Amino acid sequence: MEAWMAFVVLSFLAYSICLKLGEYMLVCLMHWRLDAKEKARYASLDCWCRSAIPFCDTLIIWRGNSLPNGFGRCAVCPTTSLINHSCSPNGFLNWDDKRRHMTVHVMRPIKKGDEITISYVNVNLKAEDRQLELRHKHRFTCTCPACSATEEALQASDKRRERIGLLTDGAARRVLSPRTDISMKEIEELLMLLDEEYGDPSYKGDVCMEAHAVKLKEGGDKVAARTWAAKGYKLMLLTKGASSREVQLAKHASSQ
Repeated sequence: MEAWMAFVVLSFLAYSICLKLGEYMLVCLMHWRLDAKEKARYASLDCWCRSAIPFCDTLIIWRGNSLPNGFGRCAVCPTTSLINHSCSPNGFLNWDDKRRHMTVHVMRPIKKGDEITISYVNVNLKAEDRQLELRHKHRFTCTCPACSATEEALQASDKRRERIGLLTDGAARRVLSPRTDISMKEIEELLMLLDEEYGDPSYKGDVCMEAHAVKLKEGGDKVAARTWAAKGYKLMLLTKGASSREVQLAKHASSQ
């Protein structure tokens, strides 16, 4: 039994190492294909530890500047990779598959001269966990308003974000196939928590699409389902743009 367990563990480690090596080889290959101007822009991005070995810098820049551009994919974007982090960001990144570039959508009014920020980590993590991830991957300690709040406010925020995380369970990744195991009571609680904690559309559009699916399952209430889909479409339009596949699906659902 012990030998079998050791074999499983070693196999998993070998698999993980192969995946990581494959990722690094692909990054180096893609970097090699860039022209001189593109390589110069890539090299100008933040690199917390410069190395005398060229490919090491390539990998460090990738690790610190890559952004999600779809389900399980990442990309380094010379402009959007320069946007600073906040645990209560006013900007939302979304990959435009049609145009093949990253888009930034503001989630609340921004005054002239104010900085646009995005989140480098899952904002629904507790403050301590967010800081650990930021230090590990990006080598800095966040001092945004959400992380600089009083101890009492920070604890209240952590509690809300933890509950949001439990309720959403990755809602943004389930828009293409919304779950129906969540109740309408939980959806209403989730929308309230999102308002209290962030005060902007954030993931509310995805939650509305879950409500749409729940209403259809509960008894085929198509009128209520369309109403939720229409809300989801309007909110997702703000954070993901008209060309997003999720937005197009929400628009279609609101007219069914």
